[in-house]
Amino acid sequence: MTDDESLCAGYAFCDPHGSVWKQIAATADPAVKERVQRQIANCPSGRLQYIPDGATAPAEQSYPPTVAIIADGPLWVLGGVPVEMPDGFRYEIRNRQLLCRCGGSQNKPFCDGSHRKLEFRAP
Repeated sequence: MTDDESLCAGYAFCDPHGSVWKQIAATADPAVKERVQRQIANCPSGRLQYIPDGATAPAEQSYPPTVAIIADGPLWVLGGVPVEMPDGFRYEIRNRQLLCRCGGSQNKPFCDGSHRKLEFRAP
């Protein structure tokens, strides 16, 4: 499992059966391994990824390029949509990412969950 904590937006898909970090040690059990892989794949920000045994790249579901709005939250960007800043800086192309819409993230352009603390309500 890889973990880029800077991308976390706090949606907790990694926690419904206990945190993936605690379950990793038990992934010799096929049921636990499948559950951990599903939890990782459901991480909307792409913070978590896993590389299957023998593979050289993370396992990722294929998404068509998509931008969606999470109600009163970030933009959900799927499918390798490039993110470019006004000055031309291009971020690493990612399959899953959440982009700040409330203006409060300390990790712009990525969402860090600040919209919850700010009680952001989209117009």
